[in-house]
Amino acid sequence: MRKLFLLMFLLAGCSGSPVHTSSMNSSELRYIDDHTLCKAYTPREAYSPSRSVRYEVQRRGLNCNSIYTYGGTEELDRAIRVLEAVQNEQLK
Repeated sequence: MRKLFLLMFLLAGCSGSPVHTSSMNSSELRYIDDHTLCKAYTPREAYSPSRSVRYEVQRRGLNCNSIYTYGGTEELDRAIRVLEAVQNEQLK
């Protein structure tokens, strides 16, 4: 559980992550590329996009379903396995 919390904390602060993009104001969102914006627009477990992200997608007239598709937790599971492998290597 601690590893999952750490990973979520790291991802939340990463540039380009949905949480980071969703924390931007409407002026900042105008400079975000369509793929990153659609990634932030796509809801998933324990995440829903901010109002400013939804408005920016609407303003641009984007069809986010054709730009980005959320693949579930596969990417997160893979990232956890990589981090665990790195941690195990450091403990040797």
